[in-house]
Amino acid sequence: MGNYPMVDQVNKLIGNILAERGEVALPEIGTLSVERHPAERLSRSMIKPPYRKVVFSSEIRGKRLATYIAEAARCEAAAAEEIYGRWLAQVYADEILTIEGIGTLKNKQFTLSAEFDRRLNPQGTASVKVRRPIGFDWVLWCGVAAIACGLCFGAYYLYDNHDEYFGAKPVEEVAKVEKPVVTPVEKPVADSLATAQPVVAEPAPEKDDILLAGSGTVDAPAKRVSQRSYVVLGVFGSKTNAQRAVETAQKNHPDWRLGVYRLGENLLVSAFESDSEEPCQLFKRAHQAEYQDMWIHKAR
Repeated sequence: MGNYPMVDQVNKLIGNILAERGEVALPEIGTLSVERHPAERLSRSMIKPPYRKVVFSSEIRGKRLATYIAEAARCEAAAAEEIYGRWLAQVYADEILTIEGIGTLKNKQFTLSAEFDRRLNPQGTASVKVRRPIGFDWVLWCGVAAIACGLCFGAYYLYDNHDEYFGAKPVEEVAKVEKPVVTPVEKPVADSLATAQPVVAEPAPEKDDILLAGSGTVDAPAKRVSQRSYVVLGVFGSKTNAQRAVETAQKNHPDWRLGVYRLGENLLVSAFESDSEEPCQLFKRAHQAEYQDMWIHKAR
């Protein structure tokens, strides 16, 4: 068709229409349209990927080629119809429509040219062989077995440490356990005739050194004690934020003895403190669900 520039131009226009809009009507012939096909399984090991192809219908539908010619050439409809007639006379003979660079229509079947097929399907249309991974079932069962073992180990670990995670004693009981027991000291009886004296016990300290808390305020923060552990609710750069944290904690837990300490230029708010780290750990675990950011600080 190299001797017919008009034919080449119309052929290119048809290719652009099919690639972009998907349908063009050819009066006296029918309609060419692009269909999209999903992937097809050809066999257990072969799959044809998704692809597009051109199909033919004897029904005239959609926009006619002459209309596209008029728009592209910016000419009158009559001139476009004339161009269409001359083009058809060149490409249609013996009931065979040959559109160079696009494909051939014969016996109502449209066969794409290799060039236009690559344009519609840049990813290719060759069938793909699917190879089933070797040992797939074995790997799957190994994974299931590993998960089951992990669940069993986790259940055993929780059962073995049930008291630690679910039976932590309240802070008051911890304090009671940690307090040293003061043994009453009885005065010896001088003789059988002496008047019996009442047994006098040494008074217990009002505040245990191990569990002493509630030191300092936002306006007058206390100094941290060296080697003492503190359960920290938060460290704040402003008095307003520190006071808000103290008020919220006191509202939710009036039994807590909160302490406010100076930490550099900031204020440290403590909910519990002890000379030993273990009671602090127990206190932290008991309230971890409510205060997830609670942590333990040990003063130097």
